[in-house]
Amino acid sequence: MDNNFNRSDLNVFLSEKEKREIEYLNNKSNKLQKISEKQNDPMHMTLTQLINLWATTNIHILIDLTNFFSGLSKYKIYFDDIDETGQWFTGLNMIGRNLIDIFTKEQRGIYVGITLIIISFALYLIQITS
Repeated sequence: MDNNFNRSDLNVFLSEKEKREIEYLNNKSNKLQKISEKQNDPMHMTLTQLINLWATTNIHILIDLTNFFSGLSKYKIYFDDIDETGQWFTGLNMIGRNLIDIFTKEQRGIYVGITLIIISFALYLIQITS
């Protein structure tokens, strides 16, 4: 493909019908993209949709955490020689980074926040009733 592609050449080589078709498809694509963004925005979801997405996201987080903790042995090489300060610091850094990735990938942050709010509210209710 030529990197020196000139958009003005499109107007020369395309017929009016082709230009209208491209404009029509572009408008349709923009509308579908806006609808998709709106449907994925938690502020525009119904409560049922939000709860279902929250539950599904928490299940995925739990699966990822289970896989992470079952594979902790792969970080063992960083902690074999405790005198090597740089190694265990690198190991802790990698573990922390992987944990943060689990909680923040694919827009999971908002659902992790909702979970923390629910947990803190439940703990508050337990505290005031005892």
